[in-house]
Amino acid sequence: MWWRDKEWKLTKVYQHATVVFGLTCSSFLSGAVIHHHLDKYVSTPVKDVAMKLKHSSYVDNCIISVNTEQELQRFMKISTELMSAAKFELRGWEFSEGFRMQENLETMSVLGLLWNRSKDVLSCDDRLVGAPPYVVTRRVILSIANRVFDPIGFTCPLTLCRKLLLQGSWQARLSWDSEVSTDIKKKFLNWLEDIKMLHFIEINRRFSM
Repeated sequence: MWWRDKEWKLTKVYQHATVVFGLTCSSFLSGAVIHHHLDKYVSTPVKDVAMKLKHSSYVDNCIISVNTEQELQRFMKISTELMSAAKFELRGWEFSEGFRMQENLETMSVLGLLWNRSKDVLSCDDRLVGAPPYVVTRRVILSIANRVFDPIGFTCPLTLCRKLLLQGSWQARLSWDSEVSTDIKKKFLNWLEDIKMLHFIEINRRFSM
């Protein structure tokens, strides 16, 4: 609270002039601003690009598919101009095989997943899991398990195991930093070994509007 007087009766009101980052609602606010801006172009000749941007954006990424390089160049030019009008700078363009592709960047990260641009497939990034811990606690299990990011859900048969392990630790009434039982530890370390196979699981990137 900020006061305008020494008696603490009149408050000062401050209002943000930009979208605030770091708050729980920041992602929603950013998306709402982008949607509001792009809706202005519904009745214009560039409606198709505006709607692609609107329906293909996730937080600060946009993923679309086009049929030709000419269509790609048009989308890049128009979308950059549209977003620039709202002070959004589009950058970091990446393309799959068939268009121009930078050398030594066959695989890259997209929304937490790995995208092989040559084969045009998606897979999970298991590099963040790290080496097996010496002491296994509930906190360690939760921390390592959450490093496997899979918004699509195609690794559910594997990620279900760590949920069952956490459930077992709850039933044992262990604290967050108490070492788990030998049985749970063994199952968890076996699960970590299975995680190493994640990079073999690939799904074709599919796009539809």
